[in-house]
Amino acid sequence: MMSGPGIGVGLRPAGPAKWWPDGAQFAADFISRRFMSLQRPCALEEVLDFARPSPATAMNAQGQCLVFAPDAARLTADGLLIEAEATNVLRKSSGLADSSAWNAEGYAATTGNTRNFGALVLEECAVTSPAPFPKFRSLDTLSLSDGEYGVVSFFAVAGTSGPLRTHVSEGAGNTATSSEVSGDAFSKGAIVENNSSVTQYVSDGMENFGNGLYRLWTVFRNVSGSVQTYQAVPHIQGTGGVPAMVSACWMGGHQLEKGRWPTSLILTSGAPETRAADSVTVLAEAAGLGSAPSVALSARWLGGHPDEPWLLSLNDGTADNEMGVYLTTGAIGIHCTVTADGVEQASNGVSLSDLSHGDRIAFALAINDSQIYARHNGGSIVESGYSEVDIPTITQMQVGRGQTSMSSGMVLESLVVGSTASTDLT
Repeated sequence: MMSGPGIGVGLRPAGPAKWWPDGAQFAADFISRRFMSLQRPCALEEVLDFARPSPATAMNAQGQCLVFAPDAARLTADGLLIEAEATNVLRKSSGLADSSAWNAEGYAATTGNTRNFGALVLEECAVTSPAPFPKFRSLDTLSLSDGEYGVVSFFAVAGTSGPLRTHVSEGAGNTATSSEVSGDAFSKGAIVENNSSVTQYVSDGMENFGNGLYRLWTVFRNVSGSVQTYQAVPHIQGTGGVPAMVSACWMGGHQLEKGRWPTSLILTSGAPETRAADSVTVLAEAAGLGSAPSVALSARWLGGHPDEPWLLSLNDGTADNEMGVYLTTGAIGIHCTVTADGVEQASNGVSLSDLSHGDRIAFALAINDSQIYARHNGGSIVESGYSEVDIPTITQMQVGRGQTSMSSGMVLESLVVGSTASTDLT
Protein backbone atom coordinates (compact mmCIF):
# COMPACT_ATOMS: atom_id res chain seq x y z
CA MET A 1 0.00 0.00 0.00
CA MET A 2 1.23 3.50 -0.76
CA SER A 3 0.67 5.72 2.25
CA GLY A 4 0.72 8.85 0.12
CA PRO A 5 2.33 9.98 -3.14
CA GLY A 6 5.64 8.13 -3.22
CA ILE A 7 5.66 7.43 0.51
CA GLY A 8 5.20 4.03 2.15
CA VAL A 9 6.69 1.53 4.57
CA GLY A 10 6.19 -1.74 2.72
CA LEU A 11 2.52 -2.52 3.36
CA ARG A 12 0.78 -4.59 0.68
CA PRO A 13 -2.51 -3.65 -1.06
CA ALA A 14 -5.86 -4.72 0.31
CA GLY A 15 -6.69 -8.33 -0.49
CA PRO A 16 -3.81 -10.59 0.62
CA ALA A 17 -4.31 -12.19 4.02
CA LYS A 18 -0.75 -11.22 4.92
CA TRP A 19 -0.62 -7.53 4.07
CA TRP A 20 2.31 -6.62 6.34
CA PRO A 21 6.02 -6.76 5.39
CA ASP A 22 8.03 -9.93 5.92
CA GLY A 23 9.68 -9.96 9.32
CA ALA A 24 7.25 -7.49 10.89
CA GLN A 25 6.32 -8.04 14.53
CA PHE A 26 3.74 -5.26 14.51
CA ALA A 27 2.02 -3.31 11.72
CA ALA A 28 -0.64 -0.62 11.69
CA ASP A 29 -2.32 0.64 8.50
CA PHE A 30 -4.35 3.58 9.78
CA ILE A 31 -5.79 4.47 6.37
CA SER A 32 -7.28 1.03 5.67
CA ARG A 33 -7.76 0.35 9.42
CA ARG A 34 -5.77 -2.89 9.43
CA PHE A 35 -3.68 -3.93 12.43
CA MET A 36 -1.36 -6.85 13.13
CA SER A 37 0.38 -8.04 16.28
CA LEU A 38 2.90 -10.90 16.30
CA GLN A 39 1.73 -12.20 12.89
CA ARG A 40 -1.95 -12.10 13.90
CA PRO A 41 -4.60 -9.63 12.63
CA CYS A 42 -6.12 -7.76 15.55
CA ALA A 43 -8.22 -4.75 16.58
CA LEU A 44 -6.86 -1.24 17.14
CA GLU A 45 -7.51 -1.31 20.89
CA GLU A 46 -5.43 -4.49 21.23
CA VAL A 47 -2.24 -2.74 20.09
CA LEU A 48 -2.59 0.97 20.90
CA ASP A 49 -3.27 2.80 24.13
CA PHE A 50 -4.89 6.10 23.14
CA ALA A 51 -5.88 8.98 25.42
CA ARG A 52 -7.01 12.61 25.18
CA PRO A 53 -8.94 14.17 28.09
CA SER A 54 -10.97 16.54 25.88
CA PRO A 55 -13.15 16.31 22.77
CA ALA A 56 -11.51 17.18 19.45
CA THR A 57 -12.37 17.61 15.77
CA ALA A 58 -11.09 16.37 12.43
CA MET A 59 -12.12 17.05 8.84
CA ASN A 60 -13.07 14.00 6.77
CA ALA A 61 -12.58 13.35 3.05
CA GLN A 62 -15.99 14.88 2.27
CA GLY A 63 -15.05 18.21 3.87
CA GLN A 64 -17.22 17.66 6.94
CA CYS A 65 -16.08 18.52 10.46
CA LEU A 66 -16.37 15.54 12.80
CA VAL A 67 -16.35 15.76 16.60
CA PHE A 68 -14.64 12.98 18.56
CA ALA A 69 -15.39 12.30 22.22
CA PRO A 70 -12.63 12.42 24.86
CA ASP A 71 -10.19 9.50 24.50
CA ALA A 72 -11.58 8.60 21.05
CA ALA A 73 -8.97 8.13 18.32
CA ARG A 74 -9.45 10.59 15.45
CA LEU A 75 -9.39 8.03 12.63
CA THR A 76 -10.50 9.20 9.17
CA ALA A 77 -9.78 8.06 5.62
CA ASP A 78 -6.53 10.08 5.84
CA GLY A 79 -5.19 8.23 8.88
CA LEU A 80 -4.89 8.88 12.63
CA LEU A 81 -4.74 12.57 13.59
CA ILE A 82 -2.61 13.30 16.67
CA GLU A 83 -1.73 16.76 17.99
CA ALA A 84 -0.27 18.66 20.90
CA GLU A 85 -2.36 20.76 23.28
CA ALA A 86 -3.69 24.00 21.81
CA THR A 87 -6.08 26.79 22.85
CA ASN A 88 -8.42 28.82 20.67
CA VAL A 89 -8.62 32.15 22.52
CA LEU A 90 -11.69 33.29 20.55
CA ARG A 91 -14.86 32.73 22.57
CA LYS A 92 -17.01 32.36 19.43
CA SER A 93 -15.44 30.31 16.64
CA SER A 94 -18.65 30.99 14.73
CA GLY A 95 -20.94 33.83 15.75
CA LEU A 96 -19.73 37.06 14.15
CA ALA A 97 -23.06 38.71 14.97
CA ASP A 98 -22.42 38.29 18.71
CA SER A 99 -21.34 41.75 19.93
CA SER A 100 -19.86 40.23 23.11
CA ALA A 101 -17.26 38.48 20.95
CA TRP A 102 -16.91 40.47 17.70
CA ASN A 103 -17.17 44.08 16.49
CA ALA A 104 -18.36 44.73 12.93
CA GLU A 105 -16.50 47.49 11.05
CA GLY A 106 -16.81 49.06 7.60
CA TYR A 107 -20.49 48.11 7.19
CA ALA A 108 -19.72 44.41 7.59
CA ALA A 109 -22.70 42.37 8.74
CA THR A 110 -24.09 38.86 8.90
CA THR A 111 -27.39 37.96 7.21
CA GLY A 112 -28.54 35.25 9.62
CA ASN A 113 -28.11 32.54 6.98
CA THR A 114 -25.77 29.66 7.79
CA ARG A 115 -24.23 26.63 6.09
CA ASN A 116 -23.20 23.54 7.99
CA PHE A 117 -20.22 21.33 7.20
CA GLY A 118 -20.78 18.79 9.93
CA ALA A 119 -20.04 20.54 13.24
CA LEU A 120 -18.54 23.54 11.44
CA VAL A 121 -20.99 26.44 10.95
CA LEU A 122 -20.33 29.14 8.34
CA GLU A 123 -22.22 32.44 8.42
CA GLU A 124 -23.21 34.42 5.35
CA CYS A 125 -21.56 37.86 5.45
CA ALA A 126 -22.74 41.02 3.71
CA VAL A 127 -21.64 44.62 3.12
CA THR A 128 -24.65 46.82 3.88
CA SER A 129 -23.30 50.07 2.38
CA PRO A 130 -20.30 51.08 0.24
CA ALA A 131 -17.23 51.12 2.49
CA PRO A 132 -13.48 50.41 2.60
CA PHE A 133 -12.23 47.15 4.12
CA PRO A 134 -15.38 45.67 5.70
CA LYS A 135 -14.28 43.35 8.51
CA PHE A 136 -14.91 41.94 11.96
CA ARG A 137 -12.62 42.43 14.96
CA SER A 138 -12.39 39.99 17.85
CA LEU A 139 -12.78 41.28 21.40
CA ASP A 140 -10.65 38.37 22.61
CA THR A 141 -6.88 38.61 22.30
CA LEU A 142 -3.85 36.34 22.09
CA SER A 143 -0.86 37.29 24.24
CA LEU A 144 2.59 36.50 22.82
CA SER A 145 5.97 37.04 24.44
CA ASP A 146 8.83 38.31 22.31
CA GLY A 147 9.85 35.61 19.82
CA GLU A 148 6.63 33.59 20.11
CA TYR A 149 4.57 32.58 17.06
CA GLY A 150 0.83 32.82 16.49
CA VAL A 151 -1.65 31.64 13.84
CA VAL A 152 -4.93 33.20 12.75
CA SER A 153 -7.27 31.09 10.59
CA PHE A 154 -10.84 30.68 9.40
CA PHE A 155 -12.89 28.53 7.03
CA ALA A 156 -14.61 30.15 4.06
CA VAL A 157 -16.80 29.61 1.02
CA ALA A 158 -16.61 32.20 -1.76
CA GLY A 159 -19.37 34.71 -2.45
CA THR A 160 -19.23 37.89 -4.52
CA SER A 161 -16.40 39.53 -2.56
CA GLY A 162 -12.67 39.11 -2.97
CA PRO A 163 -9.98 39.07 -1.88
CA LEU A 164 -10.49 37.92 1.71
CA ARG A 165 -7.84 38.58 4.37
CA THR A 166 -6.49 36.58 7.28
CA HIS A 167 -5.37 39.43 9.49
CA VAL A 168 -4.13 40.23 13.00
CA SER A 169 -3.57 43.54 14.75
CA GLU A 170 -1.61 44.37 17.89
CA GLY A 171 -2.81 47.98 17.95
CA ALA A 172 0.31 49.62 16.55
CA GLY A 173 0.07 47.91 13.17
CA ASN A 174 -1.27 45.00 11.16
CA THR A 175 -0.01 41.79 9.59
CA ALA A 176 -2.19 40.21 6.92
CA THR A 177 -2.29 38.12 3.76
CA SER A 178 -4.97 38.07 1.09
CA SER A 179 -6.66 35.18 -0.70
CA GLU A 180 -7.93 35.89 -4.21
CA VAL A 181 -11.35 34.65 -5.32
CA SER A 182 -12.30 33.38 -8.78
CA GLY A 183 -15.74 31.83 -9.01
CA ASP A 184 -15.93 29.39 -6.10
CA ALA A 185 -12.15 28.93 -5.80
CA PHE A 186 -9.56 30.66 -3.63
CA SER A 187 -5.91 31.15 -4.58
CA LYS A 188 -2.89 32.60 -2.83
CA GLY A 189 -2.77 36.37 -2.95
CA ALA A 190 -0.19 38.76 -1.51
CA ILE A 191 1.36 39.75 1.81
CA VAL A 192 -0.63 42.96 2.08
CA GLU A 193 0.58 44.14 5.49
CA ASN A 194 3.72 43.25 7.43
CA ASN A 195 4.50 45.29 10.53
CA SER A 196 7.96 43.70 10.49
CA SER A 197 9.49 45.64 13.39
CA VAL A 198 6.69 44.53 15.75
CA THR A 199 4.76 41.63 14.20
CA GLN A 200 6.65 39.76 11.53
CA TYR A 201 4.88 37.87 8.75
CA VAL A 202 6.12 34.25 8.74
CA SER A 203 3.98 32.29 6.28
CA ASP A 204 0.47 31.71 5.02
CA GLY A 205 -1.48 28.86 3.50
CA MET A 206 -4.79 27.36 2.54
CA GLU A 207 -6.41 23.95 2.44
CA ASN A 208 -9.00 23.01 -0.18
CA PHE A 209 -11.52 20.39 0.95
CA GLY A 210 -12.92 19.87 -2.56
CA ASN A 211 -16.51 20.88 -1.80
CA GLY A 212 -16.13 24.66 -2.05
CA LEU A 213 -14.84 24.87 1.53
CA TYR A 214 -11.36 26.26 2.22
CA ARG A 215 -9.32 26.97 5.32
CA LEU A 216 -7.13 30.10 5.14
CA TRP A 217 -4.39 31.08 7.60
CA THR A 218 -1.50 33.44 8.36
CA VAL A 219 1.41 32.73 10.71
CA PHE A 220 3.05 35.66 12.50
CA ARG A 221 5.72 36.29 15.13
CA ASN A 222 6.17 38.87 17.86
CA VAL A 223 9.59 40.50 17.29
CA SER A 224 8.91 43.68 19.26
CA GLY A 225 11.09 42.87 22.27
CA SER A 226 8.12 42.90 24.64
CA VAL A 227 4.75 41.21 25.19
CA GLN A 228 2.08 41.99 22.58
CA THR A 229 -1.63 41.17 22.45
CA TYR A 230 -3.32 40.37 19.14
CA GLN A 231 -6.86 40.56 17.80
CA ALA A 232 -8.18 38.50 14.90
CA VAL A 233 -9.50 40.79 12.15
CA PRO A 234 -11.04 38.70 9.32
CA HIS A 235 -11.77 40.89 6.28
CA ILE A 236 -14.74 39.94 4.12
CA GLN A 237 -13.30 42.25 1.42
CA GLY A 238 -9.62 43.16 1.53
CA THR A 239 -9.73 46.33 -0.59
CA GLY A 240 -11.04 49.88 -0.44
CA GLY A 241 -14.02 51.24 -2.40
CA VAL A 242 -16.17 48.20 -1.67
CA PRO A 243 -19.75 48.29 -2.98
CA ALA A 244 -22.68 46.94 -1.01
CA MET A 245 -22.96 43.14 -1.36
CA VAL A 246 -25.84 40.92 -0.27
CA SER A 247 -23.74 37.73 -0.11
CA ALA A 248 -20.10 38.73 0.17
CA CYS A 249 -18.80 35.37 1.46
CA TRP A 250 -19.37 32.67 4.06
CA MET A 251 -17.08 32.52 7.10
CA GLY A 252 -16.75 30.39 10.24
CA GLY A 253 -14.44 28.31 12.36
CA HIS A 254 -12.35 31.30 13.41
CA GLN A 255 -9.26 30.38 15.42
CA LEU A 256 -6.46 32.39 17.05
CA GLU A 257 -3.76 30.29 18.73
CA LYS A 258 -0.09 30.02 19.56
CA GLY A 259 2.20 28.05 17.27
CA ARG A 260 3.79 27.98 13.83
CA TRP A 261 1.02 26.02 12.09
CA PRO A 262 -2.77 25.90 12.41
CA THR A 263 -4.12 22.99 14.42
CA SER A 264 -7.47 21.25 14.02
CA LEU A 265 -10.54 23.38 14.61
CA ILE A 266 -11.28 24.02 18.28
CA LEU A 267 -15.00 24.80 18.48
CA THR A 268 -16.00 27.50 20.97
CA SER A 269 -19.45 28.79 21.90
CA GLY A 270 -19.01 31.35 24.67
CA ALA A 271 -15.52 30.91 26.13
CA PRO A 272 -12.00 30.03 24.92
CA GLU A 273 -11.40 26.28 24.75
CA THR A 274 -8.32 24.09 25.06
CA ARG A 275 -7.92 20.82 23.19
CA ALA A 276 -5.83 18.42 25.25
CA ALA A 277 -2.83 16.62 23.76
CA ASP A 278 -3.27 13.20 22.19
CA SER A 279 -1.31 10.36 23.76
CA VAL A 280 -0.54 7.34 21.58
CA THR A 281 1.42 4.42 22.99
CA VAL A 282 2.08 1.13 21.23
CA LEU A 283 1.61 -1.60 23.81
CA ALA A 284 4.91 -3.35 24.44
CA GLU A 285 3.55 -6.88 24.37
CA ALA A 286 1.64 -6.21 21.13
CA ALA A 287 4.72 -4.94 19.27
CA GLY A 288 7.11 -7.56 20.60
CA LEU A 289 9.16 -4.90 22.35
CA GLY A 290 11.75 -5.80 24.94
CA SER A 291 14.78 -5.57 22.73
CA ALA A 292 15.38 -2.60 20.46
CA PRO A 293 13.48 -3.19 17.19
CA SER A 294 13.64 -1.58 13.79
CA VAL A 295 10.83 0.90 13.25
CA ALA A 296 9.35 2.55 10.15
CA LEU A 297 6.68 5.25 10.04
CA SER A 298 4.89 7.28 7.36
CA ALA A 299 2.76 10.33 8.06
CA ARG A 300 1.51 13.68 6.84
CA TRP A 301 3.33 16.19 9.01
CA LEU A 302 1.30 19.07 10.47
CA GLY A 303 4.07 20.88 12.32
CA GLY A 304 5.03 21.08 15.93
CA HIS A 305 7.03 22.97 18.50
CA PRO A 306 9.79 24.93 16.72
CA ASP A 307 12.50 23.34 18.88
CA GLU A 308 12.99 19.65 18.12
CA PRO A 309 9.51 18.09 18.07
CA TRP A 310 9.70 14.32 18.45
CA LEU A 311 8.00 11.99 15.98
CA LEU A 312 8.70 8.75 17.80
CA SER A 313 10.12 7.71 21.17
CA LEU A 314 11.36 4.27 22.20
CA ASN A 315 11.99 4.29 25.94
CA ASP A 316 11.90 2.43 29.22
CA GLY A 317 8.99 4.47 30.54
CA THR A 318 11.13 7.48 31.47
CA ALA A 319 12.77 10.38 29.65
CA ASP A 320 16.19 9.30 30.96
CA ASN A 321 16.55 6.23 28.74
CA GLU A 322 15.16 7.08 25.35
CA MET A 323 15.88 6.60 21.68
CA GLY A 324 13.93 8.79 19.34
CA VAL A 325 13.53 10.47 16.01
CA TYR A 326 12.83 14.18 16.01
CA LEU A 327 12.82 17.19 13.71
CA THR A 328 15.53 19.73 14.35
CA THR A 329 15.07 23.47 14.77
CA GLY A 330 13.74 24.90 11.52
CA ALA A 331 12.16 21.54 10.64
CA ILE A 332 14.79 20.50 8.09
CA GLY A 333 16.12 17.18 9.32
CA ILE A 334 15.44 13.92 11.13
CA HIS A 335 17.81 12.80 13.85
CA CYS A 336 18.25 9.86 16.18
CA THR A 337 19.24 10.37 19.79
CA VAL A 338 20.04 7.93 22.57
CA THR A 339 20.22 9.09 26.17
CA ALA A 340 21.22 7.29 29.34
CA ASP A 341 20.74 8.86 32.75
CA GLY A 342 19.84 12.08 30.96
CA VAL A 343 23.15 12.29 29.04
CA GLU A 344 23.06 12.19 25.25
CA GLN A 345 25.16 9.32 23.91
CA ALA A 346 24.68 9.68 20.17
CA SER A 347 23.03 12.02 17.74
CA ASN A 348 23.17 12.02 13.98
CA GLY A 349 20.70 12.81 11.27
CA VAL A 350 19.64 12.86 7.67
CA SER A 351 19.07 16.09 5.79
CA LEU A 352 15.69 16.63 4.16
CA SER A 353 14.41 19.50 2.07
CA ASP A 354 12.41 22.09 4.00
CA LEU A 355 9.32 20.64 5.62
CA SER A 356 6.05 22.51 5.76
CA HIS A 357 2.49 21.94 6.92
CA GLY A 358 0.87 19.00 5.10
CA ASP A 359 4.07 17.45 3.70
CA ARG A 360 4.40 13.67 3.67
CA ILE A 361 7.38 12.08 5.37
CA ALA A 362 8.60 8.55 6.00
CA PHE A 363 11.48 7.42 8.15
CA ALA A 364 12.97 4.19 9.39
CA LEU A 365 15.28 3.53 12.31
CA ALA A 366 17.38 0.36 11.93
CA ILE A 367 18.74 0.08 15.45
CA ASN A 368 20.79 -3.07 14.98
CA ASP A 369 22.48 -1.57 11.90
CA SER A 370 22.83 1.89 13.48
CA GLN A 371 21.20 3.52 10.44
CA ILE A 372 18.48 6.12 9.86
CA TYR A 373 16.57 6.35 6.56
CA ALA A 374 14.17 9.12 5.55
CA ARG A 375 12.09 10.28 2.61
CA HIS A 376 10.15 13.50 2.01
CA ASN A 377 7.25 13.93 -0.45
CA GLY A 378 8.38 11.00 -2.60
CA GLY A 379 11.96 12.22 -3.06
CA SER A 380 15.07 10.09 -2.87
CA ILE A 381 15.77 8.05 0.24
CA VAL A 382 18.54 9.60 2.30
CA GLU A 383 20.39 7.78 5.05
CA SER A 384 22.89 8.36 7.80
CA GLY A 385 24.68 6.19 10.32
CA TYR A 386 25.24 6.88 13.99
CA SER A 387 27.73 5.60 16.53
CA GLU A 388 27.06 2.31 18.27
CA VAL A 389 25.72 2.91 21.74
CA ASP A 390 24.37 0.96 24.66
CA ILE A 391 20.67 0.70 23.82
CA PRO A 392 18.52 0.87 26.94
CA THR A 393 15.82 -1.73 27.45
CA ILE A 394 12.83 -0.73 25.33
CA THR A 395 9.51 -1.23 27.07
CA GLN A 396 7.42 1.52 25.48
CA MET A 397 6.87 3.15 22.10
CA GLN A 398 5.17 6.55 21.89
CA VAL A 399 4.19 8.46 18.75
CA GLY A 400 4.40 12.25 18.46
CA ARG A 401 5.77 12.61 21.98
CA GLY A 402 8.28 15.16 23.20
CA GLN A 403 10.58 14.23 26.04
CA THR A 404 7.97 15.52 28.48
CA SER A 405 4.79 15.95 26.44
CA MET A 406 3.14 15.68 23.04
CA SER A 407 4.94 18.11 20.72
CA SER A 408 4.34 17.23 17.07
CA GLY A 409 1.17 17.13 15.00
CA MET A 410 0.73 14.55 12.25
CA VAL A 411 -1.74 12.36 10.44
CA LEU A 412 -0.20 8.96 11.06
CA GLU A 413 -0.63 6.69 8.02
CA SER A 414 1.37 3.56 8.82
CA LEU A 415 3.71 2.16 11.46
CA VAL A 416 5.76 -1.05 11.28
CA VAL A 417 8.03 -2.70 13.86
CA GLY A 418 10.25 -5.60 12.79
CA SER A 419 13.52 -6.81 11.39
CA THR A 420 12.94 -5.85 7.74
CA ALA A 421 10.87 -2.70 8.10
CA SER A 422 13.86 -0.39 8.15
CA THR A 423 14.68 0.27 4.48
CA ASP A 424 11.38 -0.30 2.66
CA LEU A 425 10.30 3.32 2.17
CA THR A 426 8.75 2.55 -1.23
